[in-house]
Amino acid sequence: MGGHGPPPPPARGGGAAAGTVATPDGDPAAGAGAGGSAAAGDGADTTADTDADAAVALDAAGALALLDSIPATDADAAAPAYDRESAFGGWAARDGGGSTRDMILERDLTDTTVKDGRVTGGLLHDPYTGVDVRFEYGPDTSGAVWVDHIVSLEDAWRSGASTWDGGRRREFMNDPDVLLAVDGGQARAKGDGLNADGTIWLPSAPDAVCGYAAARVAVKHAYGLSMTDTERESTRTALAACPAG
Repeated sequence: MGGHGPPPPPARGGGAAAGTVATPDGDPAAGAGAGGSAAAGDGADTTADTDADAAVALDAAGALALLDSIPATDADAAAPAYDRESAFGGWAARDGGGSTRDMILERDLTDTTVKDGRVTGGLLHDPYTGVDVRFEYGPDTSGAVWVDHIVSLEDAWRSGASTWDGGRRREFMNDPDVLLAVDGGQARAKGDGLNADGTIWLPSAPDAVCGYAAARVAVKHAYGLSMTDTERESTRTALAACPAG
């Protein structure tokens, strides 16, 4: 998966309003040290390909074909309490400076400026709204653009990641095929990716819905994550409305 549309090509948000310090999705200032990135584990780059290749580009028909193979969430098996930092760590440092977050910003933004491996500016064509968003690094401005987990970290935790070891969770945290640069406001609206009634959140741009819903299925399938019945059926409804081809 990867790019604009949204994916494929290469989704969790949560955000910060202007003037506040964002969490690591929205502002690398929340990371460790002057470099602005929190290393995962021992600081090694954990962005290597996953053995369950989440990069398979699915169209709506392909996602529908996979949907019923995704395991059902066990309603009686509650995941342990979720704490993002202890569960998934931070962005992995990368060679040459910066972090996974900067890698995604470089991939998804245009007209970028980079200093010591950190993306300091650029232009995002937001895949969730179709609106252009200017990015400028800083505590009051970085939250305009977030690096979103297509399947949110909290949702991943509830639907299977709580049983993984730390290495597997750091892999998910930093997998480029699970990540997408998006408008910060949309990331806040998305939250954990599920609406209050348990249906899936969908982007506001109608032409982004099919790509997002298909990408979400691809990530859940690639990582063996489960779905609730409501989640599955709302995904089916979204995909069934997509044009063929």
